[in-house]
Amino acid sequence: YQLLHEESLGYAIFSVEMYNAFKDDYAEFKVDYYQNVLLNLIAYYKLDAYKCLDILFEVFSNNFVKNWKFAIDLLKKSLYWPIVDHEVDYVGKTLEESLHDINSGGNERAAQIIAVKLAKYPENKPYPETLKLLLAVLVKEGFINFGHFYNILKPIEEDSIEMNNIFTNYKSEMQEKSSRVGASELAMAAPLEDSDDEGANVASKRRAESAKKVTKNLDEYKEDTEEPLKFNFKVQMLRTFLSVGLYTESVFILSQFPYVPLVDEVTSELINRLMSGIVDKYYDQNVNFLSQTEIEVFKTSKLVATTKSSELTNQVTLKELPVSHLITFDARMKSYATKNFKYFYEYWDNLPVINEPIDLIRISKEFLKFNDVLISRKPSLVAKICDIIHLDLIRHGEDEQVKNEWFEYFRHFIFPCLSLIECNPSVINKAFSILKLYPEDMRYNLYGEYQSGLIYKNNLEIKLAKNTIQKKSKDALKRLSIQNAKSLSRKLAKLASGNPMIVLTTLLEHIESYDNLIDMVVDLARFFNDFTWDVLPFAILTRLTNGRDAVQGDGLNNKQWIQSLASFIGKIYSKHSELNIKPILTLLIKKFNDGDIDYLIIIKELLISSSGIQQISNLTLEQIELLNGENSLRKVVFNTIQDKRGHSSKSATRLLNDLIEIDGLNELFILLTDLHNNNILQIESHHIKILGLRNDDLESILHVFTELVNEFLKYDEFVAKMIPIDELCSKLIQPKWTFELWRKRLSQMIRKNSLNATDFEGDIKIQDTEQIWNHELIKVMDKITVTLPDFDWKHLNVGFYVTFWQLSLYDINYHDEMYDNKKLELEALKNGYQEKLRVSLRSRDIPTSEIDRLKTEVFQLERILESLPGDKLKHADHSKSIMERIEREKNHWFETNNNGETSGEQLFEIQIREFLQRCLLPRATHSPLDAIFCAKFLFFLHRINTKGFITMLTLNQLFQDILDITIMTSSNNEAENLGLFYEEILRELNRWRNKEIYESEAVGLEKIEDGSQCYKLSCMILPGKQEPTDYSTFSRILFNFHRAILRNIHMALKYSNYLSRANALIFLKNCLGIFPIIEDHCESVLSAIQKVIKEDEREDLKLSSNSLIGRIKSYSKEWVHMWDFYEMTPEERQKQEEKIAHLNKLKEEKEKLAAAARQQQQAQWKEMSSRSATNRAPYRNNATPKQPPLAPSRATRTPTGPRSSDDLFSDKRQESGGKNSLSNEPPSSSRADSVNSSSSMRDLLKARIEEEKNFSKSSTPSSPRVTVEKGSPQSSASS
Repeated sequence: YQLLHEESLGYAIFSVEMYNAFKDDYAEFKVDYYQNVLLNLIAYYKLDAYKCLDILFEVFSNNFVKNWKFAIDLLKKSLYWPIVDHEVDYVGKTLEESLHDINSGGNERAAQIIAVKLAKYPENKPYPETLKLLLAVLVKEGFINFGHFYNILKPIEEDSIEMNNIFTNYKSEMQEKSSRVGASELAMAAPLEDSDDEGANVASKRRAESAKKVTKNLDEYKEDTEEPLKFNFKVQMLRTFLSVGLYTESVFILSQFPYVPLVDEVTSELINRLMSGIVDKYYDQNVNFLSQTEIEVFKTSKLVATTKSSELTNQVTLKELPVSHLITFDARMKSYATKNFKYFYEYWDNLPVINEPIDLIRISKEFLKFNDVLISRKPSLVAKICDIIHLDLIRHGEDEQVKNEWFEYFRHFIFPCLSLIECNPSVINKAFSILKLYPEDMRYNLYGEYQSGLIYKNNLEIKLAKNTIQKKSKDALKRLSIQNAKSLSRKLAKLASGNPMIVLTTLLEHIESYDNLIDMVVDLARFFNDFTWDVLPFAILTRLTNGRDAVQGDGLNNKQWIQSLASFIGKIYSKHSELNIKPILTLLIKKFNDGDIDYLIIIKELLISSSGIQQISNLTLEQIELLNGENSLRKVVFNTIQDKRGHSSKSATRLLNDLIEIDGLNELFILLTDLHNNNILQIESHHIKILGLRNDDLESILHVFTELVNEFLKYDEFVAKMIPIDELCSKLIQPKWTFELWRKRLSQMIRKNSLNATDFEGDIKIQDTEQIWNHELIKVMDKITVTLPDFDWKHLNVGFYVTFWQLSLYDINYHDEMYDNKKLELEALKNGYQEKLRVSLRSRDIPTSEIDRLKTEVFQLERILESLPGDKLKHADHSKSIMERIEREKNHWFETNNNGETSGEQLFEIQIREFLQRCLLPRATHSPLDAIFCAKFLFFLHRINTKGFITMLTLNQLFQDILDITIMTSSNNEAENLGLFYEEILRELNRWRNKEIYESEAVGLEKIEDGSQCYKLSCMILPGKQEPTDYSTFSRILFNFHRAILRNIHMALKYSNYLSRANALIFLKNCLGIFPIIEDHCESVLSAIQKVIKEDEREDLKLSSNSLIGRIKSYSKEWVHMWDFYEMTPEERQKQEEKIAHLNKLKEEKEKLAAAARQQQQAQWKEMSSRSATNRAPYRNNATPKQPPLAPSRATRTPTGPRSSDDLFSDKRQESGGKNSLSNEPPSSSRADSVNSSSSMRDLLKARIEEEKNFSKSSTPSSPRVTVEKGSPQSSASS
């Protein structure tokens, strides 16, 4: 009935009045007026109230953004406003309880009107934005409730099917993008065509079509994803609800469609915006240190410089940019320089409140979880949350529950999104400030989850970001070079700032394959942030523990990847203090505990790079002596061998501190020595060559380690941290390593507790032990006898043992010439550099770098020269104090506690055997420095006239009894050290070949005033003798020593064992110039080496042998005849000359036989060639017979003495029937036999050889040896 009486005029007037109201600029203040107008119109025209409400909604939807406050106030004044407002209360309620409130209150009839309006809207047309905003604000203001109209819309089942289809399209799109990014260009390229132009064009077209097809697929995926969202009302309303701050209603929709933020970028950004509004209030009150006024100041735009176009002047004026303030209905609109956008609805009340930081966890689990990693799209929100977490952890960091809750929060919300934040160091640093508050194992567990794919396995956004960053990293590394290193380094560092695991893994993979990248990557590391530095050790550990073999199949060399990685670790640690090396050290120690030595190269590179200490090898005698001088002399050698320890103190100290922090300093030392000791036990599973190389490698690492500790660890810290000597020995650490570690510190302790200097004249017997030995030595002596019970302490004096291992070459090898000569050399060198510098400064062609280098050299030399006098005086004072101490000790060094069980020569031989076994040989083979020390120590004992020491008996055991087995059982480095040791001994003995030097230095001959002579040195007096060995006997004994060495060298070279031959060659190399020097011995050695070259097929031995032959021949001008080496009787000399003449005659006959054999062979070859020419057909299908090689005619120098095969071993070879009695190998045929086809020639040659052998046996000279029996010292015995 009412509708029949309604007038269209009334509705028209009603609509016009409402439109006019919104046009009124002061409508907001005329709410009551317009309310009366509406009521009067409804009453006058008898209009339907709810139809008028429908008209109001229509008018509001078109004008709502402009004046929404007027619309809401008008409704509140009207009769339409519900008695009970729709309001969701969050205080004291859970999310589930708050969700029940979304159906409470509101005007149900008005909700139905809106629902009908929405239902009639065309499905293929998007809903007006203003209508959605009107609806959202009406719900927010409480006019209607969400439940009244939501259930009237499309059923949830239909929406679910539609949204599932959208999500499926989204996943396909992301997978396509991910595969597209991760695929290589070669995989994406079309098949190659022919090289002609037409084929090239076809291939180019196919590639273009392939790229277009991929782009088209992505566009289709995007269209299938975005288009349905435009017409999905629930998704559109979700956006609007998030924009106006409807929290519970948004959570309700998100719970039904949780993947909407993933497929809809707008929704994810609005979630971040709403979450930021929730966080801001707490953040501003508790975390932010800036006031709102200060923030506004920072937001103020800078003045812009302008000039007036009408003025022809250069005057510049500064003015503010005109800024337009605009209202927008897009909540995501961002302001910029000239336009300031403001969202029309700013009343964000009735949102969840964060009263305590723990509330943030609850709200994030309710609401922020839907955004997952897309929180990264608003970095400011991530930064604020990180600040809140960090502040709470600082305040309640001791509470484990709080720490664990925040860690789980960080793990789920913050850490996954970091890889999506591009180039925002501030946010990354804030996130890492939280992470570094947690222990290392928790951080590494988190990195491990990312590395294993647990984080991005089911998250397509992270997977896409990972592939993208990986592709960018690889592209940058491909272009990285010295020219563009700076720009690309910054780019890689930026990529790594938020994605360190991805970028670092890529860098390490490339480093393992291309070691030329190492230096550039180490250089770019200076741009890394703290987060990247924290991940780097984990990335390295991951590469080390991925199950790859570190050693090549031959067992000798490391694989390329471990070599490159070890070099990178050493270099980056030495250059950048930010690297945390402790996790890597912990891994290495665990590996060494398991007996795994594959990673030794890492600790080796780490020690060398961080300390700058170079492995000492191939040093000259002068360099070794200078290294055992004061700092100025040491610096000279360091500059020569490029030892950078003087520039590496910071990195070396840092490494030591890291080892101390993980309690690994002593453990690493013990483990390395254990690996060294256990290396020989693997003889059954590894080749002897491999074990020898490993042994040398372990020794070099131990030398660097002990040098590092002694050089850079302070005295007090060393004494406090290192295990004492006795405990190290009790842990089965060899004394040579124990004392090398403690030698420097023990000397410092002795100086601190030294007794007052006392002058001693003659031999004074002091029975009180504390007056003889230093207090620090006594403490070691008391403990060492307990920890080393297997030693024969009855015949080895414990005080002498400790003193021997405690002394160094620095202690016993001081002479003024060492400093004076070096001073002259350095001054001459400095003058040369100064002259070059003066010339360079006058020349324009010399680069600045060269001038700077010359200035640096001059400066360094001046510093060394300034310190030389003080160092010389310091060394002299030290040598004096050492001599005073030794004067107290020396007469007790060879005292025994055997209760008279042995005496005389037998007693001394036992003492020397113990001394050699426990002291001299272990240290002589230990290092080059120790080898020279041991050699000089022997003559030092002789020079100070040590009571009970007999020099020649000691040397006799060294040369006659132990050399052969020592050579054959040593590693290459030990053989080299042994060679240095014997070379230095022979050098000193060769000096004694001068009779005057022998009488003054060897026996201490002095003339008394009455004309008689006395001998001040008793060490050359053999047991049972009253006078020292005379010069003639000494020269024969020295010759016997040379023959003993020759015999041992021959024995070692006869063995086919690799180590035996290699060590013999190394030993000879280090003795050149001193041995061999007798012409017969030189020829013998050359013959033995040439036989090795002929028989041995190992290329390295052949190469070493050829090199050694050349070096031996280079000393040929210094060879001496046997009768010039020692005094021979006329009969001996005559026999020797006859022998030489006979050998020369035999040699000439051999050469004639060889020449005849060659001629006969050539004749046979010519005859065969002529037959083949006449009868070519039979050979047509056969290979041409090869011509046998002709025996070369070698012009050898005429020997002047017996060869080794004639002199030393003729009797042994005769007894063994011409075979090698040691190796049981058949003898190789002679060169003449190989070319002689005539049996008569062969028989003649054999007869000549037998005649030569028999003559050699009959003409072998006597070889005297040291003996204590009565009779002439020239009596000979079999060697």
